[in-house]
Amino acid sequence: MSTDYSIILAGNERSRNGESPYYEAQSGRLIYIDYLAGDVTIYTPCDDKTERVHIYDGWISFAIPVAEQPNQLIVSVGKNKIATFDLSTKLFHLIKEFDLNGRFFHDGKCDARGRLWLGGVPINFERSIGTGNGCIYRFNGETLDIMDEGLSLPNGLTWSKDNKRFFFADSLRGVWVFDFDIEQGTITNKKLFIDFNSEGFKKCDENFLNGDFADGITIDSEDNLWMASYGSSRICKFSGSKGEMLERIELPVKTVTSLCFGGDNYSEIFVTSYWDVSWATDEKPFDDDEAYGKLYKVSSAAGKLKGIPMFPWRSY
Repeated sequence: MSTDYSIILAGNERSRNGESPYYEAQSGRLIYIDYLAGDVTIYTPCDDKTERVHIYDGWISFAIPVAEQPNQLIVSVGKNKIATFDLSTKLFHLIKEFDLNGRFFHDGKCDARGRLWLGGVPINFERSIGTGNGCIYRFNGETLDIMDEGLSLPNGLTWSKDNKRFFFADSLRGVWVFDFDIEQGTITNKKLFIDFNSEGFKKCDENFLNGDFADGITIDSEDNLWMASYGSSRICKFSGSKGEMLERIELPVKTVTSLCFGGDNYSEIFVTSYWDVSWATDEKPFDDDEAYGKLYKVSSAAGKLKGIPMFPWRSY
């Protein structure tokens, strides 16, 4: 474990299911969701303040700013709908509802051209590694295309700095890497980049609360991959070329879910977490532990952290 980092609370908002953080440099705010509550939280690092906005009576899986439309977000709601939401007017507009063939939308993120990529998780997903019915979708504003299939539990996603590689977390298996064509918006040549069967990883228990479970991922300015490992209390840094673990940073909660770079010069990492683990178990181990469900900020006085911008959504 590295001791070169400090970890503090960012704001004091407690989310049932904090997920999908997005740092918007132009406004200096961090946007993240409360998955089962149907809420978006806006955190401003400059004054450590938060604002919670209810978007939908049901779950949401991501909230991403819309290019050149201040306060507009594209969101996934109710398992199979994509919509926009205006943070100023609180107006909700349904773009499209889809038949996902027994799946629901999960993590989403946009590529450098503004295309939306998102995971499709089987409603009855398997709790063990194997061929599943999970998939990767691409949405261009009108059509929803399946770009890859056979995943167990699709989760976080990101791209290399040069936009030539696409990384996708399959939570129980590890992280896959594809060749990415930025002009065409296509992925090919799928390979296992981080293998949870290899040395240094611990297999998850049936409730996903002990062991490695690949959740949100992001990339830094040196093309290293960072991963939130749900169930293991840590975020991990991997070599972007070989997939070798370079560092791990321990957090005070097991249920770290996702992460992104933000703050001045993208020099901090913001990490979301859960307190409600009812998606996987009937147990309630963290309901009364105030550390769980909080947003955390990781920083380095030695300047060891430097991220790159995330991209807003653009309708094609």
